[in-house]
Amino acid sequence: MYKIDINQLEDLNSLVVVLDINGNIIRFNKFAQNVTMYDAEEVMGNLWFDIFISNEERIELESVFKDNLNNKIETWHFINSIVCKDGSKKLINWTNNLLQDEHIGENVVIVAIGTDMSFAQELKSKDQLIIQQSKMAAMGEMLETIAHQWRQPLSVISTATSGMKMQKEYGILSTEEFYETCDHIVDIVNHLSKTIDDFRDFFKPHRDKELFNLKQTIEKTFALIGSKFKNSEIDIIYNLDDIDIHGFENELIQAFMVILNNAKDAFIVQEGSTRKLIFIDLYRRDYNAVIKIKDSAGGIPDDVIHKVFNPYFTTKQESNGTGIGLYMTEEIIAKHMNGNINVSNSSYVYDGEDYQGAEFTIELPSLEKEKMEMRFLEELESCHCYRWNKDEEMFIKLPSCNDKMILQDISTLSEFLFEYHIKFTVLNNQNIQVHF
Repeated sequence: MYKIDINQLEDLNSLVVVLDINGNIIRFNKFAQNVTMYDAEEVMGNLWFDIFISNEERIELESVFKDNLNNKIETWHFINSIVCKDGSKKLINWTNNLLQDEHIGENVVIVAIGTDMSFAQELKSKDQLIIQQSKMAAMGEMLETIAHQWRQPLSVISTATSGMKMQKEYGILSTEEFYETCDHIVDIVNHLSKTIDDFRDFFKPHRDKELFNLKQTIEKTFALIGSKFKNSEIDIIYNLDDIDIHGFENELIQAFMVILNNAKDAFIVQEGSTRKLIFIDLYRRDYNAVIKIKDSAGGIPDDVIHKVFNPYFTTKQESNGTGIGLYMTEEIIAKHMNGNINVSNSSYVYDGEDYQGAEFTIELPSLEKEKMEMRFLEELESCHCYRWNKDEEMFIKLPSCNDKMILQDISTLSEFLFEYHIKFTVLNNQNIQVHF
């Protein structure tokens, strides 16, 4: 069992609560006081469960506390709500360590280091509303696209059948014409059936990350919305490499659709007879897949371009824009795909003509594991007691580190791994095993 000087934990930017083996509070750092609104003098010597745990959770948490003590579990993790002085509740992510305090006769103590998740929960609730609005907007857009893609084929079928009926009435319908028209109708029906399959696949929920090809994903996007661009006389210029990534393909298609539809809408308000162009480049840079989507619609005004990813901000007329499309696009790219997105105005020459338009640049990890290992190395720059072992997929504790530094690094790395939803285990030797 490890020894620690409790005094070294006072200034950590996390809740630090030290309990004796009976659950009484013997240390309560400044950060914990700020979060709970209790002064240390108000809680010292009192039973933790009496002050901070609601009746609904008390029995279960006391049972876990006693079981871990009896089994001498040196490190364990859990998330629970605590009741603050004003009666409000805050969600805390705890890392609990069974240690010995050098300053109180080396008695066994429980050092609980907590991260306040309440603010993140509030943001999540707000995000849920925006996500729902985004889904409804995307569904409306897709229904409009389905109607658009079906209108012309249905018109062709109607014209073909009416023509055959008229020819039959006048006795001029030949057998050859009959079969040619029927074959043409069958081809159109097959096309409509494929369209339905494409839309059904798009709306099918995929909760787990999957391996997919980015080039094919871009092609799928235009299978869904390409007819609208063709009818709007917008030329698409592709330059696509073959790159596989892990992620959520349908969400990425939704992000592509938002950017492309925004470009299409920008051409509507564009003045002059500039050729309508959209360039899509896909290439590899280091461990990232880079997607650049550039148009010739004149660009975004400089005074608002920095706001385009804000929720409810739109450059369109109020009746035509919700202001959540690009916000959700950034959410998908950054939070769901572990990538990043930015936008700038670009001036360029194509076929000897000068053009200007908006250029969106998306970077995604092409090999997720290697990209994450790079982030591990970056995170370790702020740590002093651990190194990353690629073969064992483990953070290895370095020798000659004091307990304060070790606990600080455990807290830092735990928060980092939790942020990216990566499972991990703090072993008895204080190495941290990562589970991809």
